[in-house]
Amino acid sequence: MKPSLLISALGVLLCGWALSALGQASAPTTTAPLDLNPATNCMEGLFSPDQPVDERVVPSSAVVESLRGGHCLRLRHAVVRGDLDLRTLPVNGVADNGAPRVSIKGAFVVVDSLFEGQLLAAAIGDGAVVRFDGPAVFRGTRFGPLDFSGVRFSDAADFAGATFVDTVMLDRARFDRGASFADATFAGPLFLGQARVAGTFDLGEASFDSVLRAFDVRAESVRLDGARFATTADLSGLRTETLSARRATFAAQADFSGGDWRRSARFEGAAFAGATDFTGVRFGALDNDFSQSSFAAGAGFSHARFAGSADFGGAAFSQTADFHQAVFHQAALFNAASFAGPARLSEARFLGWVDFRGARFSDVDLSGALFLPPAPNWDGAVIDGAVEAEN
Repeated sequence: MKPSLLISALGVLLCGWALSALGQASAPTTTAPLDLNPATNCMEGLFSPDQPVDERVVPSSAVVESLRGGHCLRLRHAVVRGDLDLRTLPVNGVADNGAPRVSIKGAFVVVDSLFEGQLLAAAIGDGAVVRFDGPAVFRGTRFGPLDFSGVRFSDAADFAGATFVDTVMLDRARFDRGASFADATFAGPLFLGQARVAGTFDLGEASFDSVLRAFDVRAESVRLDGARFATTADLSGLRTETLSARRATFAAQADFSGGDWRRSARFEGAAFAGATDFTGVRFGALDNDFSQSSFAAGAGFSHARFAGSADFGGAAFSQTADFHQAVFHQAALFNAASFAGPARLSEARFLGWVDFRGARFSDVDLSGALFLPPAPNWDGAVIDGAVEAEN
């Protein structure tokens, strides 16, 4: 064979090999990240925590395509890689405000998993509003940035035990069947302004390492039992039937001002290290219990209204306790309470039984206070400072 022909043949062979290799390198993987379960019509990625991470990766695009196909979703011990924007799903309805709506029809279940990127569903301007029609379950899952502002949960919303390492946006979110964030950890700020909850809003045993902004929230009941707040907690304007924050700890400012709690409020054993504001709160017609609670900084209860009993038995006030113009419609119990700072009860109205037995005061101001019969019980009370009383 002539040299020129040999070179030409080798060129053809080499070119064919290169094209073949390129085709093999760019060929899409044949392994589906999710499997369809015909029994449930759910796309599933159910892994073992012992599997290598690379074997548990589910691209966010696969989640979107599963939902786009009308399937419910079930992930366990999965790693969702990439930003997940639920607003890219097809519009299939109209929201209450007339905006286009994206309804996720089936269950959205992601437990003990990890979202490596952002999880987005918030409406922006006239953008689509996202609604979960089925259960939204994220128990034990770890999140990056999450923005569910304005999202509606028509069924259960379960974030119990979840970890949030970045900002969580739930402003104006609506929960039609309650919401659980029990035992969740918030490393970044949580925004809940104007959220609406039909049922119980459960934040019991949750840890807040950053600020909580939950002003003007409406809920049937709110549970904060055992919750730990490392910085500012803003729950001003909260409206609920019952509020329970037994043994909760507040390391910085706690703002409950302007609340309306129609049945009861339970703060037994709660610890307030920063300034605490209950100014103007309308306490409920049943039990309102602050027994054995502690206030290391100023405690503001001025203009508060206690429709039911108010129990501060054994409570400890290290600085000013301000009950100026507070109204107690039923029993007001301060037995064995200690007031290391000034106790300001000026112009307060006590319309039921009042118990100061065994209380300790450094300074108490009763100027203008009104006590209906019978007279308060002061047995064993100790008053170290001056007393201003106008009966």
